[in-house]
Amino acid sequence: MNETAASKSANKIYSMYCNYKKSGDFIGMDMARKFLEMGFTRARRYANHHDGRKYTETGEVRPQEADALQCEKSAAAKIFKNIRDKVAYDAEYQRQRKEWRSNESTNAVRVDTLAATSNVTRTRYSRKRDKVSG
Repeated sequence: MNETAASKSANKIYSMYCNYKKSGDFIGMDMARKFLEMGFTRARRYANHHDGRKYTETGEVRPQEADALQCEKSAAAKIFKNIRDKVAYDAEYQRQRKEWRSNESTNAVRVDTLAATSNVTRTRYSRKRDKVSG
């Protein structure tokens, strides 16, 4: 991915984030943040290891590429990270995330209830949480 493609992709995801924010859809906002995070981490992976393989066949971490901080993928990663940070540190996102996290066990119960009334089993698609992290 080059800088132009990264910028186009990150800006599209950010525009979707803004639409989700405008409609008060925290799930959409958080998914947009996660996609920006994924763009950043994938670009960093290919900047650090041009073939995308971080580990050797024996499980050892391969050395970072010599141009890992100046290559095209590194520039793409910076674009995604800048926009991801803009989203992650947005006051409204942080407020809604804090509210979501405080209700997380309640939300999990809602998922269980929805799953119980459908033909989808929870264990197939997600893990059962005994304890909710903070």
